[in-house]
Amino acid sequence: MHILLLGSGGREHALAWKIAASPLLTKLWCAPGNAGIAKEAECVALDITDHPAVIDFCKAHKVDFVVVGPDAPIAAGMVDDLFLTIAPKLAGGDAPRIVEGDLPGIAELKLAWLLEQDGELFTRYRRR
Repeated sequence: MHILLLGSGGREHALAWKIAASPLLTKLWCAPGNAGIAKEAECVALDITDHPAVIDFCKAHKVDFVVVGPDAPIAAGMVDDLFLTIAPKLAGGDAPRIVEGDLPGIAELKLAWLLEQDGELFTRYRRR
């Protein structure tokens, strides 16, 4: 499996380390990466805020899976753009963007899932 990991921080270093240990992995790239990540993956000079460039890289290198580490690219719609251009059948709407980048959206999303057994929506929390 060809995997592209986006990011350059400690979270991405931990992800690279764990992904590199997978027996399913054939190639791991990280953009932009760092010196620690370079021990686990091939770091590529790719601007992760440039969605078309990331998509072109994925197409050119036949990337099977993309791990988006930082919150900012998720909030900016990177996951949505990847779904819509590379895997349109998987496009799931705004859920990833809302969860990572929109605090009022998180509350709205949680509220939508908090259903009582009789199917009514909770509108307020009350202690017992």
